[in-house]
Amino acid sequence: MNLIALGSLFSREPAPLLGIDVSSTSVKLVELGRGRDGTHVLERCAIEPLERGWITEGNVEKFDEVAEALRRVVRKSGTKCKNVALALPGSAVITKKINLPAGLTDAELEAFLAQLSTKPSSQGGQSMLRETYRQYFNAAVDTDLDRRAEPMLLGSMSALVHEHWRLQPFIADSIPPLLSRTVTARALTFQVGEEVHSVGRDVQPPAGRPRFFPETLATIES
Repeated sequence: MNLIALGSLFSREPAPLLGIDVSSTSVKLVELGRGRDGTHVLERCAIEPLERGWITEGNVEKFDEVAEALRRVVRKSGTKCKNVALALPGSAVITKKINLPAGLTDAELEAFLAQLSTKPSSQGGQSMLRETYRQYFNAAVDTDLDRRAEPMLLGSMSALVHEHWRLQPFIADSIPPLLSRTVTARALTFQVGEEVHSVGRDVQPPAGRPRFFPETLATIES
């Protein structure tokens, strides 16, 4: 059970929610609450301008400056809310529509999955797509909203991995062999704060601090 659900046990009012919009010119914040009659109530709002060039064509060019602007708009609003909703443009997300027949029983699900290849997705099969349907089925039949979020996330990630393997040959062919190693290393390296990480490598815990995630998540293989 997450903290939001735990808090709802001791409060009759739904938890407030922050809406944050980051554009090329400003950071906008709105805090919405919900009255006892179910209507939305505007609790707080604030805006912080961004300098030209900090965000260009949807890409953050000045990460530290934008992060500081976000901190300023939060301080300016005076909010204590920790629940945030962010919006992303369609060009920044990958959308995959998965159709699953409604009202399936366990036996009907297995019959449906039997139509898909059990061969690993990494070898041209549909193993991860099978996992996607199975997790979405688990989410559909679970009435607990907190538990339902877990198979929904796992199913979405499985679909993403399947799609990656399906597109991998096209991705590999699009990069000249002599440049592939350099370009790939560059593209798959990213910075979080002062730390530099690479996709495909384990994330090490911060120096001087104990491991803050479960051992099952300590390596890529997990």
